[in-house]
Amino acid sequence: MSAACSSAAPGPLLSGVHQFGVRWNAVLSALDARGGEIADALRGRPAGESDWATLRRAVDVVIGPYSRDPAHSLALTRLIQATRP
Repeated sequence: MSAACSSAAPGPLLSGVHQFGVRWNAVLSALDARGGEIADALRGRPAGESDWATLRRAVDVVIGPYSRDPAHSLALTRLIQATRP
């Protein structure tokens, strides 16, 4: 985000865009931090598997912890949804 965008007070139209960016930053940072693990999972998939199936199974590295602790996942989702810029 440019300095001009981050320093300007968001108007009604831009406030949703800014909030959307913040939420996605939180989501994507989890993927970024686990990029090596995802890459390893991609390399470990069977050669004949479709591209979409390979990608979906590789992302299990990130999704797995959320599936194992649904209550924590729900609390985290609610926190992200309630966060205002």
